[in-house]
Amino acid sequence: MGCRFCSFLLVQGRCFDLNSALIYSDLISKVYGPHTAALYTKASELKKIGSVAHHFHSPKYDAYPFKLQPGGPGYELTYATASILPYLYRLSQSSGDTPNSETLLKSKSRPELLQALEKTSKLFEAHEHELVVTLLDFLTSAKMYDRGVRVVGPETFNFRAPTISFIVIDTPNSKGMKSEDIILKVDSKGTVRVADPYAVVHY
Repeated sequence: MGCRFCSFLLVQGRCFDLNSALIYSDLISKVYGPHTAALYTKASELKKIGSVAHHFHSPKYDAYPFKLQPGGPGYELTYATASILPYLYRLSQSSGDTPNSETLLKSKSRPELLQALEKTSKLFEAHEHELVVTLLDFLTSAKMYDRGVRVVGPETFNFRAPTISFIVIDTPNSKGMKSEDIILKVDSKGTVRVADPYAVVHY
């Protein structure tokens, strides 16, 4: 899942050697807001996948992405995604206005857009690295270890996704905490917003 694997970083689907057993998915709602998602796989492999759409759409749409869509997309959600490209492009520029998607696609070539997206991705990556290192340094500190905090997976940013899971176990000096209680405690501080403790703990 893209939002967990590389979140804001640039992903070029053509570089993936995807087959019917692997479909790259990205929940746009987790990164950019609109509560929708995107799926990617090879066109040749898409033809081999059975349809989950309404029966009266097959076989007419059997070779098209529509086959993976059991219902119609919300128009407002689909339209909202049109702002993502201009947003990412503008972040790569030091000045200037933010063009709309139609203007951007007409005025810029594919290589120009890709170069801009790569630049934006590097900016995101640098900022993400700073945030993750700061958090990992805190969670793996001697004080937090004594408190019972244990990071799941590598304790450094090398070779790990920027999604960090941790638990708080019992220690001789401190009692452990349930994951949900940690989230409620953090949320009560008012400095970090956790919208749905159940979803975050049980996702």
